[in-house]
Amino acid sequence: MSSGMKTFCILTLIILGALFTTSMAWASYSGVNLSQLSTTTVSVSGEKTVGDWTFAGEYAVDGDITTWWNPGKKGNGSDFSWLVLDLGECHELDAIQVFADSRRRRDTFSLLLSTSVDGKSWTPVEWLKGSFSWWTSSFLALVDDETPAVQYVKVALADGARHSRIREIQVWGDAAPSSSSNGSHAPLPGSIWFFGSAVAGLAGVRRIVL
Repeated sequence: MSSGMKTFCILTLIILGALFTTSMAWASYSGVNLSQLSTTTVSVSGEKTVGDWTFAGEYAVDGDITTWWNPGKKGNGSDFSWLVLDLGECHELDAIQVFADSRRRRDTFSLLLSTSVDGKSWTPVEWLKGSFSWWTSSFLALVDDETPAVQYVKVALADGARHSRIREIQVWGDAAPSSSSNGSHAPLPGSIWFFGSAVAGLAGVRRIVL
């Protein structure tokens, strides 16, 4: 192999390694990952089972990117597969990040992030539509500082949910519970930024003003 070809191969490996690292990078915020609190519990619409193994909802918040929750059915229209995190008490949120991929090469999806004070009335944070691939992608919604404190976070999947895998959900916010919530849940004020990171790097950035 010529020296030029060796140099090209080395550079290619470096670039691919950097891109892969970017796609799998764990977020770092001023708050804590509330999904890892001992008070946080998980409920789901369903879980896929293969033999003696269940792709349980708890795997989406176990801090391990090699495990995942699979809802076990294909969503259709408004028929969502969902996972709800109960943080135990109301917390002020900074960001919600979802790491996901698919068993198929390309799997279309609709992903809805929403929050709630009481677990009954939900306010949408972000609605994402696109496609998962074999590579794990990161979807991040930064929440405005003036957003009311909430206790529940819901991640709902439609369309390609049968093949999609939620590997990890990170909910970043204040560790101390907030007493500022009055039980009502107004629409989220201010701005939310969404970042979609895939193996090819930053796939897109868009600003949404609610």
